[in-house]
Amino acid sequence: MAVLRLFRAIVDRLTGLPVEIRGQSMEPTLQSGARLIAARLSLWWGAVRRGDIVVVKPPTHVERLEIKRVLGLPHESISWQGGRIRVNSRLLEEP
Repeated sequence: MAVLRLFRAIVDRLTGLPVEIRGQSMEPTLQSGARLIAARLSLWWGAVRRGDIVVVKPPTHVERLEIKRVLGLPHESISWQGGRIRVNSRLLEEP
């Protein structure tokens, strides 16, 4: 039984990352105070797409993790105009 627990702890550590949501920037999709397990291996199954939710270490605060939604992809131009997001000068449709 102890071996099984150890195996599960190792697998969990390698494949999942526990994250707690703080703040309202991801609402209504994710609520402040919610806890989730972020998949560490999800990039192995395909490229990041617009709208995906990712966990990142910001370059100015590498000791913490932040949850962000992907808005732009490589070689795209992102702008904020009139309270709306534009990708390559086209309005981004948001839910």
